[in-house]
Amino acid sequence: MIVLPNVVYIGPDKAGSTWLFRLLLCHSDVFVTPAKDLYFFDRYYHKGIEWYAQQFAGGAGYKVVAEISHDYLYDRAAAERLRAVLPNAKLMVCLREPSERAFSAYLYLIRSGIFTGTFEEAMEAHPGIVERGLYGKYISMYLEYFPRDQICCTLFDDLKHDAQRFSDGVFRSLGLTPICLPTELKESVLPAGRSRSVLLTKAARRTADLLRSAGMPKLVGRVKGSPLVQRLMYAEYRQEGKPMPSAETVARLRDLFFPDVAALDRVLSTSCGQMWAYYGKTASSSECPGTSLCRQNS
Repeated sequence: MIVLPNVVYIGPDKAGSTWLFRLLLCHSDVFVTPAKDLYFFDRYYHKGIEWYAQQFAGGAGYKVVAEISHDYLYDRAAAERLRAVLPNAKLMVCLREPSERAFSAYLYLIRSGIFTGTFEEAMEAHPGIVERGLYGKYISMYLEYFPRDQICCTLFDDLKHDAQRFSDGVFRSLGLTPICLPTELKESVLPAGRSRSVLLTKAARRTADLLRSAGMPKLVGRVKGSPLVQRLMYAEYRQEGKPMPSAETVARLRDLFFPDVAALDRVLSTSCGQMWAYYGKTASSSECPGTSLCRQNS
C-alpha cells in the first residue's frame, strides 16, 4: 500500500519548524518521516514518486502522515508539484516577524561555518536572508495552486508565548486530540546556538547533503535528531555574549518588509502587521486575529 502525506509544512525556516517536527513525533496518531527536510518537491523530484513514498513506509493507519521541508514555500516548481501529487494535502506555515527571522538565519550561517562577516555583509552576500521574509509574496503564489482553507497558518509569537496552547491549536487543526507537551518541548523554541567547532559543523553539513543525495535521509534524521550529537556540536549562547542586530539595521529591514506585511494581512485577513508593530498599537496574543489562523481553518 502506497502512503503519501496529507500534511506538509512548507516553510519558512527559522520559525519553529524543528520544534514542530519534534512535536509531531510525539503524537500517537501522527506518522512523520524520521528525517526533517526531505526536499523532494524542490531538490529531489527526479528521484520519483516511488522513492518519495518509501519515506512514508510504515505510515499506513495513521490519521496524519506529515512531511516538514521548510524550503518549499519559496519555489514555484515545488508548489506546482505539490498540487499535482498532493492536491488535497493541508499545507502548514509558521510566520515569524521577518527582521527577527532574518537575523536568526544569519546566526545559522555563522553557526554552520557558511559565513563569517557581519549581519549587514551577510544580507549582501546571501540575499535569501531577506527574501525569505516576504511571506505575503510567497503565500500569494501558493494561493494560485491551493485554496485558502488548505493553508494552515500559525504564528511563531504564539509558540514563544505559550507552547502548550500552540501545540493544542496545531493538533486541533489536524483533527487530532491535543497532548500534554513533554518536558523537553515546554520551553517552546530551541535556543540560538554557536558552533563548538566550525570545521566539524561544516563537515557534518556536507555529509548530510551527501547522504540526502544518496537517498538516505532517514540516516540524516537519526543523526541530527540525537541530543548527544547536538550537545557535542553546539553550545547555547550566554546572554551577555549573544549577537544582536543594530537598531538601525532592524529599522531598515522593517521599512523594507512593511509593504509585504501589509500584503500578507490582505491575502490572509490577518493582523500580523499590528502584532509585529509595523503599524498601530502592538496587539497582544489574545487580541490578534492572526493567532487563531490554524484553528479558523480546521
